Amino acid sequence: MKVRLSSNQRFGVYLEIDPMPHHPSPIDHTHLDNFTGGDKALQDEVIDIFIKNTPDYFAALETSSPQDWRTALHRLKGAARSIGAKPFALLAQKAEKAEPKDYEAHRCALREEFARLKATITR
Repeated sequence: MKVRLSSNQRFGVYLEIDPMPHHPSPIDHTHLDNFTGGDKALQDEVIDIFIKNTPDYFAALETSSPQDWRTALHRLKGAARSIGAKPFALLAQKAEKAEPKDYEAHRCALREEFARLKATITR
């Protein structure tokens, strides 16, 4: 996935963020099974909580100071890891260390991966 940085239109700077090229699924179901003891109802519940809470984190990332940015992403990374959303967690980890000038590119990458994650969840 490529995200265009708007801060340098003249040179067309790109920040390429590839979450996990060898992990095609947005959720590691083996991890999720281990985390929930194989309880499908619990899996649905923790995924639903993640899906419902993530937009709040995205909202916080829109107006955050660098410290608030890192705090929100640290929490988001942990939530993603708990459900086995490894590509999303890796993106959050990279964004957590980002410079403010790169925040928008990281927000876009996280939103894209979140959309991919939601699209693959079948009930």
